[in-house]
Amino acid sequence: MRVYHTSDLHDRRGFVAPLRRLREELPGLLFDCGDSLRGSQTVYFRNEPIVDELAAAGYDGQAIGNREFHYLFGAMQARASRVRHRLVCSNLLDTKHRPLPFARSLRFEHRRDAGAPLEIQVLGLLVMQYP
Repeated sequence: MRVYHTSDLHDRRGFVAPLRRLREELPGLLFDCGDSLRGSQTVYFRNEPIVDELAAAGYDGQAIGNREFHYLFGAMQARASRVRHRLVCSNLLDTKHRPLPFARSLRFEHRRDAGAPLEIQVLGLLVMQYP
């Protein structure tokens, strides 16, 4: 079982072709560990170019990083609705009890050769940024 991940892309693009080639040669799950967005200044733009890049690369899931929270709640929901892969954050609570645009965990089933399926559970954890 292979798991590939990227982290802290901060809107850096141009990685689709190498990732797709790698996964064609050596298949595996692909995740982003968060902070794929550029940061606070992108709240003024309707679209995040990195979202299309992540979709083209075929990500299976993405953890929420602090960059994804530099927005108003509504802006974060709008950004989350654009991604094609599933989002995860296992330890974040909304004090206003609103529905969150991500799962607490992600589950995948992996079957290797003729063996029994293996269930994989993925968590995404944020550290406390502001006490």
